[in-house]
Amino acid sequence: MRISKNDIDAAILKSYGSFENPNLDFLDKAFMSQPYQRLIEELGKVYSITDYTDLNYDRSFNYALTKGDSVYGLKLSMVGKIAFLYSLDDNEKWVVLTEESSEVSNIVVALERYGFKLMRKEDLILPIEIDIPGNEASIAYCVLFNELDETYLLN
Repeated sequence: MRISKNDIDAAILKSYGSFENPNLDFLDKAFMSQPYQRLIEELGKVYSITDYTDLNYDRSFNYALTKGDSVYGLKLSMVGKIAFLYSLDDNEKWVVLTEESSEVSNIVVALERYGFKLMRKEDLILPIEIDIPGNEASIAYCVLFNELDETYLLN
């Protein structure tokens, strides 16, 4: 299901508490409670899953999903049920995958069943009017997934 700017803003306000004075306490709570564990267990029946989550920078749970020669990256935001699904091209750049990407339809179906909305390339670079200490940029990617601006990896 396609995400809207209103969906992103609502998730940010719910988790951070404010655009003017954001609170990051929700990150530790989310990490400790592992709210998406059932989804990961379900995907683990089909894919080998490696967790790359780093609380020093991440605002999401980060996984590599491997099946045969195929490897996909999956970021599940701690801010809300927002997902970023991607593969890597030959130059190690991110290729954003969406509900139209047939090779990952089983992942998309599982995400939708658990209430997640997928980010598209243009959604990741949306400007967000919030000032979070440590964030490299005020864009959706940095607010939802990682304080470091890694969007240069987008293909």
